Amino acid sequence: MLGSSERNEKFGYSSNLTTNGILVDDYAVEQIKKYCGGVAVSIYDHTEKYWRRAIALLSEAKIKLNLHFIISDKNSIEKLRIYYQEFVQEKNIVDYAVILPFMNVGFGAKNPKTINYPSLTEFLDEVYRDGHIAFGANFYSFLQKNNDKYNLSLYPLEIFSKYLVLNDKMEVFNNSFSRKIVPFNHQDGCALGFARTDFSLE
Repeated sequence: MLGSSERNEKFGYSSNLTTNGILVDDYAVEQIKKYCGGVAVSIYDHTEKYWRRAIALLSEAKIKLNLHFIISDKNSIEKLRIYYQEFVQEKNIVDYAVILPFMNVGFGAKNPKTINYPSLTEFLDEVYRDGHIAFGANFYSFLQKNNDKYNLSLYPLEIFSKYLVLNDKMEVFNNSFSRKIVPFNHQDGCALGFARTDFSLE
């Protein structure tokens, strides 16, 4: 198996992963450092002791680190502000705080939420110049509306990311929400494009 630096040199890419931190220990960090270019740690209230441990271990190992925040109401955005201040502004151990909107799908449909855009905008007005904020694709319509205000660099979404289902067919989709099948074969790989056309949350 090729290590991360060897893969970069041979294929021009580096793998990464997202974790809630529960399984991150010294051995996992060693493997991540060997095979991955970076890690995103998802921040949830009920797993705080795990993601805090994971952040400490990963940052100590000097692994490129991002944090994923799912936001909805004013309270969730206030927590984002607190953790952003701690990990980005004070400790300076995180490259990007990646903001993801709560999606009313799957288990989320049982407890639907709406995004508090005034609170989000207030937070962004304070920190966007830092250059440490990133957005999930489901914020695309919001970003289009605020492109000039925040001086954003928008690009066609989902053209370089795919959702792989590890079933017998090894099916590839454009994302985990709309499940639009993406042509794939072992000779040519995935076709680019196949992004959603509707990213609205409102």
